[in-house]
Amino acid sequence: MTTETAVRTWNIDAAHSIAEFAVRHMMVSTVKGRFGTLEGAIEGNEANPVASAVRATIDVASRMRKMGKPRMSRITGNPK
Repeated sequence: MTTETAVRTWNIDAAHSIAEFAVRHMMVSTVKGRFGTLEGAIEGNEANPVASAVRATIDVASRMRKMGKPRMSRITGNPK
């Protein structure tokens, strides 16, 4: 008797997904931004959920600031 393991893979849809970040600056304000390039997949194992996995790759060079504060963009090294 063979048992078939149900492993399903879902690819992350980069066009409809975002990776965001928030960093406290001097404990006064929060600087927010997002990354423009990401990819990855989710593997779900129905028979053994502990064996499920998430793999994601985010291009840190693709970061974009959400708030248009030129001085903060210079400090964080992002000219956008």
